[in-house]
Amino acid sequence: MSDLLEGFWDADLVDGVLLARRSEKRSDDMDGFLRSFDGFYAALGDAEPSACKLLIDLRKSLGRNDPDFEERLVERRRELFRRFARTAVLVRSAVGEMQVQRHVEEDGCLDIVTVFSSEAEALAWLRSE
Repeated sequence: MSDLLEGFWDADLVDGVLLARRSEKRSDDMDGFLRSFDGFYAALGDAEPSACKLLIDLRKSLGRNDPDFEERLVERRRELFRRFARTAVLVRSAVGEMQVQRHVEEDGCLDIVTVFSSEAEALAWLRSE
């Protein structure tokens, strides 16, 4: 599992919620970063993504929003948002919240993805349905 995450993430399935925590590793290797999302599915074991909820914790990541990065990430991001029952994205700043909220709106996922700055609130929301 850790090999698939390529050092960009730690991921654990706990009570039906996949906790995916971003490391501080820079995403300069874009191909490796995109491959790292395969590790999310590996962390699920036999569970189907549609039966699980996802918490993406971006608080340790070094922000990046250059056009090439955003363009290359869009399909993998949309896939994650749409394959899991619900997704909570945890950010550390108002700027991060604005950026992720923009992605959620562009991806048409407002009903299944919410942005939080509190892990407790994110987990409570994920477990509320």
